[in-house]
Amino acid sequence: MPKEFDGRHVNPIANSNAKCLIENWFEERAVESLDNDRRTSEEEPVNLTRLISEHKGILSTNFNKKFDDLTVNINSYRPTCFYDKTPNTKADMLAKQFHEQAVRELEARKVEEKSKESVVVNEMPVRVNCCCPVAEIYRPDYINEQPITFWSQHSKIIPSVSDVRKTFETPFRKNASFSTPIEYSMEPNNHKPYEHDHVPNL
Repeated sequence: MPKEFDGRHVNPIANSNAKCLIENWFEERAVESLDNDRRTSEEEPVNLTRLISEHKGILSTNFNKKFDDLTVNINSYRPTCFYDKTPNTKADMLAKQFHEQAVRELEARKVEEKSKESVVVNEMPVRVNCCCPVAEIYRPDYINEQPITFWSQHSKIIPSVSDVRKTFETPFRKNASFSTPIEYSMEPNNHKPYEHDHVPNL
């Protein structure tokens, strides 16, 4: 085929813009001679390594053909290496040796921890002691205990009220000698202060 056509049909189909399937068919027919030596027969077993780079065809006219048990990705997957790994056999062998040593130490530690456990702990059932006393239920004494009220919590911020302490009786035990009359403040057997004064009656 001439080079100027570049694998395309000489006379393109109208309104196709050279992008339809028939144009691709002409391109495949042009290189058919190069693919004959690579194609295999239908009876030949599928080579998954070959399918990675090339494929016989997505569509097939053989409807009795069985599906493959393994996919190409599972059978021959190569993980992508995002860095340039320099081949270093000694470093790889040391890393493998350290990994095996760490695995052996962990397995030995597991065996030691398991050997400390006795047979009674692993196999004997746990016995529940039913004779242990049951904890008594707390029953509050609602007669003698002081209940929490709004005024007991806000007693210190009430205006014009004396300080209420723990006994809640401070306002009632306040010293009132300044405002108490003399008749009530003196004892009954003692004389009053003004009885000793000898002042004539004017």
